Amino acid sequence: MKSIYPKDSGQEYIKKINDVLSVDSRERVFQDYIISPFLQFVLNDYDVVPVDIKVSGKIHKYELYCGRYGYIDKDSELHICTETPDLCVANNWKWLNADMKREDYVLTVEIKTPFSDNEYWISPGYMDGKIVFENKTSDIVKFINEKMLKKNESGEYLYDEDSCYPKSIEKQIGIHIRCMEKVIATDGVRWIFLYRKNDSCYEFATIDLGRRICKKPRKYYKYVKIDWDDQKIDENFSILQETIKMFCKKNINDLDAYIKQRNYFGVN
Repeated sequence: MKSIYPKDSGQEYIKKINDVLSVDSRERVFQDYIISPFLQFVLNDYDVVPVDIKVSGKIHKYELYCGRYGYIDKDSELHICTETPDLCVANNWKWLNADMKREDYVLTVEIKTPFSDNEYWISPGYMDGKIVFENKTSDIVKFINEKMLKKNESGEYLYDEDSCYPKSIEKQIGIHIRCMEKVIATDGVRWIFLYRKNDSCYEFATIDLGRRICKKPRKYYKYVKIDWDDQKIDENFSILQETIKMFCKKNINDLDAYIKQRNYFGVN
C-alpha cells in the first residue's frame, strides 16, 4: 500500500483508495494511508496530526481542540468526557502545548471508511433497486443546531442529552464543533465542511467524488461498492483541494461572507 503523493490526479486518488480498501478497510489504515497524507500535501503550510488515541496525563491540553460530551449513568449522575477527533490541523503543532492558544488549532477532521458500518455515517435510500448511500448534510446541520449546540441558562451545553459513547456521526461532529469553529468529515468519497458561528452550525461545502451503493439489505455493509464519478473526478478532485485550502485559511467571517455571496449569485 502506498500513500497519496503530490503528483496524484483524481484517477490516482481513486486507484489508491480502491487498492487500500481491497486489502485492509480498517479506519486507521484508511486514515494513515489516504486521508492524512492527502491533507498534509494540500495543507503544506500546516501540521496534520493524528489525535484519535487519547493519552492520559496533564502535559497535553485536549480542551484546546477537543469538544466535550456527557452522559447520565444508572444512578442519575452526569459524567463529562472529552471526544477526540481523528486528525487535528494546527499551526506549529506541539505535544507540550501549555503555551499554545486555541487559535493555533485550525480545524479537526472526523474520518470514516466507505466500508465501515456506516449507518452512523449515512442513511441509505433506494434508486433503481439498489441501496444508495446519500448523506444529507442539511440533516446533520439541523441535528447539530437542534441537539448539540443548545445551552442552558448558565451558558453550558446540554451535555445530559448526549450518549455515553457518541457513535453517531451527527453527535461526533456536533461535539467537535462545540470546541472548534471548523470541522471536516469524510469517508474519502464524500467531503463535508461545516463551521460554527454565533453558536450555530453552517454548511460551507459538500463535495462528492462518487457515491456508495449496495444491492444487499442494510446490515450487509461489506457488499458496499463505490461508484466513482469518473468523468468529473479530476475536476472535482481539483475543486476539493481548493476547497480544503480555502476552508482552512479563511476566518469564520470570511467563510460566512463567501457563503452569502455564493447564495446570492445562485452558485452551488
